Amino acid sequence: MLGVPLMGFLIARAGWMAPFPLMTELAPLARATLMSFNVAALSLGRALGAPLAPFLYHFGFLAVAAGAVGFNLLALLGALRKIQK
Repeated sequence: MLGVPLMGFLIARAGWMAPFPLMTELAPLARATLMSFNVAALSLGRALGAPLAPFLYHFGFLAVAAGAVGFNLLALLGALRKIQK
């Protein structure tokens, strides 16, 4: 009975912790700043996604998928703009 929740926790934890080595090797001198920015971005995504997802789901799953694609494109444009500067 305990195996399924335990495996779910471990899989979710692995998904949360896996990017840390890659993230910290990008800028070793700014490790703390980079990690705090990543946690802030994840928190912002969860804070915006929680009220927005039920609204989009009212219009169907394709609206949810389109919203996800839109936010990913917005993030990509922001990253490309930051790289060009």
